Amino acid sequence: MRNIDMIPAKPPIRRMCADFHGSEAVELDILEARLGINRAARNKGERDAVLMELAVLSLRKHVEAYSQQTGDPYPSYDSLASWLESREATGINGNTADQAIKALYPPDGTSQETPHEHPENGA
Repeated sequence: MRNIDMIPAKPPIRRMCADFHGSEAVELDILEARLGINRAARNKGERDAVLMELAVLSLRKHVEAYSQQTGDPYPSYDSLASWLESREATGINGNTADQAIKALYPPDGTSQETPHEHPENGA
């Protein structure tokens, strides 16, 4: 019998599945075309994975911007969604999400956030 310490650790895997219909599906197709994802990806699964990586990166940055602006480190879905749809997050009013994101990720590469390890996705 093998020692439990000798069994290699498997990276965490999170599988996501979502169906988009109507205008949301068309909007996703347009975004993929604008970003060139449809040309770079070899298949549908790879295309979806690349799109999700971008979506998660954007969501993480917007949650950080929201937290910095409001002081709430753990926003609820409803409060974050309302903020994203508000004038504050779209750049029309005061300290915008874009400004907060630029403060978190300045062009010189110095970041105010704590570094996170991101395991490679083998999919």
